[in-house]
Amino acid sequence: MTYLQLVQAAIKRSGAREELPSTTVGATGIVADFCTWVADSWEELQLKHEDPPWFWKLHVDQTIALVAGTDNYNLHADHETVWWPTTTVYTVAKTDEVPLKFIEYFYWRSVYDTRTGAQQRPQYITQAPSGVLYVYPVPDQTYTLRFDAVNDLHLFVADATVPESLPEKYHQYLVWDAVARYASHHEDGAKLADATAKTKPYLKRLVNQQVKFIELNSGHLRGKPKSSIY
Repeated sequence: MTYLQLVQAAIKRSGAREELPSTTVGATGIVADFCTWVADSWEELQLKHEDPPWFWKLHVDQTIALVAGTDNYNLHADHETVWWPTTTVYTVAKTDEVPLKFIEYFYWRSVYDTRTGAQQRPQYITQAPSGVLYVYPVPDQTYTLRFDAVNDLHLFVADATVPESLPEKYHQYLVWDAVARYASHHEDGAKLADATAKTKPYLKRLVNQQVKFIELNSGHLRGKPKSSIY
């Protein structure tokens, strides 16, 4: 569903005596409130899990070209961080491709960034608070860094915006969570309990299929990584 459709569905499910809007642009009154509740629900859902992240927040199989003499690299603007168990480096994919070990930024800063070593194939990777990636040792030639990225926070900005990457079968969670926010705002305890109960199966299924899936599939990769330094 689009942002507009989510707002329309939430208003309908809430029982509010309000004509369904044809746009979220310039919304006022209760319609504006529903726009906010749907948008807040989407933002907060994305933030519920960081380590491991929601599986649907991963942008898989990304690459960055590493060049000789350069140890720092920017992520794509839409990416927040890296799912560290997936980082590898190679000159020829699947021929000499090997994992990179993630190290905490401040350990890298105090131990590795304080020395000048021979340039060679990178073995370690970290991320600075600015979001910039650093590799060590400094590359001695061209390599390719391969990884799955964690998408940055996605916002609703227009009627046709859809919840990025979230499978549509879970969109009803956003609808019922917005209804719960409406009920809380109006101190309607019965409706709040009902709407909250309706969100739980969606959230439970999300956790089972989108979080535990990653835990099961990444458990064998160099132990449990720390996926965020923020």
